[in-house]
Amino acid sequence: MNEEIKQAMVNLEHLVECRCDEAYTGRGRHDPHSACDYAEEVKIVADYVAFIEAKLATCEKYRDAYAECDRIGTQAVRDLEAKLAKAVEALEHIAAEASVPVYTWKNGINFKKMYEGWREIATSRIDIARKAIGEIKGETE
Repeated sequence: MNEEIKQAMVNLEHLVECRCDEAYTGRGRHDPHSACDYAEEVKIVADYVAFIEAKLATCEKYRDAYAECDRIGTQAVRDLEAKLAKAVEALEHIAAEASVPVYTWKNGINFKKMYEGWREIATSRIDIARKAIGEIKGETE
């Protein structure tokens, strides 16, 4: 509870505290000029303020929890988008290499050395693709 509200409630309870003469209290009555008749109402208001404060604290806790969930969810989406971009890049590399036709002999010329060079490039790109797929699956960093 806010310190100002606490202090106001203490002051209000003190204000309505019974200060009736024993002549009145001995007969189960209150001095008509005393504010102690309102003591019960002040207690009800104090209890209600405490109830509202508890509800407010609960709402603030949920608000903070929802904000944290939103932050985590947003970060998770960003992580997934980054992993998807890596997967797309890897698949583009694989597709680019897979679409190139390779002939080892053409018009009587041996292209074996050229094929071996292509194979090295393809292998390196396949390794890149495998690494990206491993990151997507959470197997490597």
